[in-house]
Amino acid sequence: DEIHDILFTKLNGLCSQLHLGGWWSYEWCHHEQVRQFHVDISKDPDASGSRPKYVIQDVTLIGKWYHQVEIIYPKGNYNGVYMSGTTKTISYDEQGLETGTTIRSHTTEEDKKYAVDKKNSKQPLGHGGPILRQRFQGGDHCPEGNHRR
Repeated sequence: DEIHDILFTKLNGLCSQLHLGGWWSYEWCHHEQVRQFHVDISKDPDASGSRPKYVIQDVTLIGKWYHQVEIIYPKGNYNGVYMSGTTKTISYDEQGLETGTTIRSHTTEEDKKYAVDKKNSKQPLGHGGPILRQRFQGGDHCPEGNHRR
């Protein structure tokens, strides 16, 4: 289907970085890993002498992809067709081959969680379209908290 095509052809090899304005920045690599890092902007110019030098520091692995994808379909109308809320879970082996799929209906609480709040003009988590959720585990050990990230 269309979403499977996006997951395994269009997003393959894609990495994206996000900085939320604090100390940490994040890098998500599709079907690979999530890392956090700090970017230090040095006052010493780069080799050209015209720009600040950016130094990546404190790179830590938050987790590696768990070989499972959830596609969450909030209840509502899609191209004029009403759909009840469902979640499709797809599991994969180490080579990326599909090993199993389950589809389950949403609970009343999940329908509320993904619904449009017209009173407050809030969009649902998926803005009316499917939501992709991936799971990551096995991050680096955090010595401060004495646990894996």
